[in-house]
Amino acid sequence: MVGWSAEEFAALGVPFARRGRRTEEYLATLRALWAEDPASYPGEFIRFDAIRVNPKPLRGGRLPVVVGGNSDAALHRAVTLADGWYGFNVPASDVPARIAVLADECARHGRAFDELTVAVAMSDGTPEHLPALGAAGVTELVVVGAPPPTPDAGGHLGRSIRRAEEAKYEYVLCQRQEQEVRRRLRPEPTCGSS
Repeated sequence: MVGWSAEEFAALGVPFARRGRRTEEYLATLRALWAEDPASYPGEFIRFDAIRVNPKPLRGGRLPVVVGGNSDAALHRAVTLADGWYGFNVPASDVPARIAVLADECARHGRAFDELTVAVAMSDGTPEHLPALGAAGVTELVVVGAPPPTPDAGGHLGRSIRRAEEAKYEYVLCQRQEQEVRRRLRPEPTCGSS
């Protein structure tokens, strides 16, 4: 959630140091803008007084926020600032320990663990892991895989990619035909006409 690439921060002219605190403040300002009218925020990185931002979220001035990251700090932010946690590229053997830290953070901050969504993408997961993941509190499993090198090499996935490419081509072709029909139905105005 806070970023890990110092080069990306440098490209934007934003200091890499204190990026965690900056992100926490950005999220707090969004929560204020979504919930208050007018909203004010006297932060270190962002400051505003009595401004209005519309439209507001329909869910009681709140949009769900999921914090991604595998560090203890990310788990802390998920509990104190967000509505869920997303662990990415987590070894299956590490998932229960990460969830235990998340549950400890919930207890420490008086938050019910079941208020959070818990999503993980495992680096080595198999279907055999599903019962243990569910028992540990995982609510969503994210399946991540690399696309095949060519559509022909991908079996079912390859066929899906080919169908998507064909549908895209058909859509572009239909768009071009529609533009041609519209052009023919509405000739260019001649000089002197309005």
